[in-house]
Order: sequence, then structure tokens, then C-alpha cells
Amino acid sequence: MSDPQAILRPLAERCVESADHQGRTPVIAVERGLALAPEFYVALATELQRAAGRSLRFEVLVDLERSLGPWRARAAKRQAEAIRNALLPVLGPAPAVETRTVLSRPAGAQRPLVVGFGAVHDSVPAWAAVLRLTCRPTTLDDFQLIPAAA
Repeated sequence: MSDPQAILRPLAERCVESADHQGRTPVIAVERGLALAPEFYVALATELQRAAGRSLRFEVLVDLERSLGPWRARAAKRQAEAIRNALLPVLGPAPAVETRTVLSRPAGAQRPLVVGFGAVHDSVPAWAAVLRLTCRPTTLDDFQLIPAAA
């Protein structure tokens, strides 16, 4: 079995590149129907901390333009809580995990690295760099995940 952190290293490095060198907040956009296991967030957070060399903040986006009323906000809060619960035993109280309707702007290499999480079709501000996660082959510059066998 491959090391999950090594597999996520290119994604983590792209997040740091987007924030520190392009001045854009990375948003990991997940395709519809793809659910990320808690271990994904732990491995990604560990790799992001290694690549960035600083603290992290994860922001789970609630897209008000696509929102299905309060249902989407509750789903985002549940997702943030699940991420927080997965990270806490491994990484302690950091990184912070929040739900947001507006993604934070990049703040430079001296501040926490902000990484957003949303769906592929969510609206994001101009200062965001969308990094799509997919399980299907694509011609776009996406990060393709290979689902684990059950």
C-alpha cells in the first residue's frame, strides 16, 4: 500500500504554490458523488504542514448562490465537524476548521495557510485557485484519486 502523504504531496505543494507564489487561496473542489474519508484530511493536513512550514486553517465553503437553503449550511457544518474530529487526535487543536460563505484572501507566508473545501460547481472569488479532485480520467489539470477497493 502506498504512503497516503506521499500521494498527496503534489496536491499539498500546489496549495502552497497557489497561496505563497500566486497570491491565491487554494480551494480543493470535490466532484459530485466523491466523499473524502477522514484519513484523507489527516494525511493532507500533515503534508500541508510539511510543505508550508506553518499552521493551517481549513475553510468549508457554503456557496450561497447554489445553496439549497439551510440544508447546505448544515451539511457544511457537519463536514467541518467531521474534519475537526478526524484531525484532533492526530494533530491536536490545529489546524482550525471553519465554515465560511466567503473564502479568506491569502495572507502571505507569515500567516496560517488557508485551504478551502467545496464542490466543483461552487462559486469562488477571483482570488481563489480551484484544485479539482476527481475519480474519473479527465483532460483537465485535475488531481485524480483512485478509489480504494472495498
